[in-house]
This record gives sequence, structure tokens and C-alpha cells, in this order.
Amino acid sequence: MSSDSPTWSRGRWCARPITPRNRPPPPRTAQAAVVGGALIGLPHLLAPRRLTPVKEEPFECGKDPIQITEGRFAIKFSTIGIFFIIFDIEIFFVILWALLFNQLGWFGFVEMLVFLGILMLGFLYIWRKGGFEWE
Repeated sequence: MSSDSPTWSRGRWCARPITPRNRPPPPRTAQAAVVGGALIGLPHLLAPRRLTPVKEEPFECGKDPIQITEGRFAIKFSTIGIFFIIFDIEIFFVILWALLFNQLGWFGFVEMLVFLGILMLGFLYIWRKGGFEWE
């Protein structure tokens, strides 16, 4: 068999030669890797490189890292972050409960009411103590 002769592919109903015209497309993962690599690599090749002292500074919670802190440090950033994580986890459980609502029946409904009730008590406690106020 010479290198010029077409190779044969057995399809579902018939055999047909594989030519450049009816060659199967490259795998989607390879296409995605090429496109992803191009989207990540092209900005590094084409973008101007102008580093300034402001761009080289680390960023953390909106404070200037060069200043010396005197006095008390406000922990409001951390407090709001903790509240966000708690209520984010709550949303995760509520979504799972909603997906399994028909299978859980009344037991699952009562369990979720208890769970949300405890969370609402915590929310009201934080609110009454002024945890959501930004001073």
C-alpha cells in the first residue's frame, strides 16, 4: 500500500476513505488548550510592560502597608468576611435542600426550618449588637 492511497474508516453504516476533505476535526480538548493558551499568552507578548511602585505594592484590605499603625486596628474587614462565609455556607445548604426537597418530605422541611431559624437568631443577635454597622 503506498502512502498516497487513502486510509479507510468504518463508520456506522458504510466504509469510506479518509481524505483531507472529510477528516474528523481535532479533539475538542486540544482546541480548547490552543485557544486557552493563546488567550493567556498573547497579552504577555503584546502588552506593554510598565511597572510602577504602585503596581508592585501588595494589596491587603485597603490599608497602606507602609504606614505604621498606632492605636487599635479595626477588625471590621474580618468581621464582614466571616459573616459572608457563614451566610454563603447557608446558601449552599439551602440549595442542596431545594434540590432534594421532594425526596426529603416533611422531615427535611422541618429540619430546614430549624436550621434557618437558628441562623436567623444568630443574624438578629449580630444585628442587635451592631455587627453590621460601619463606623
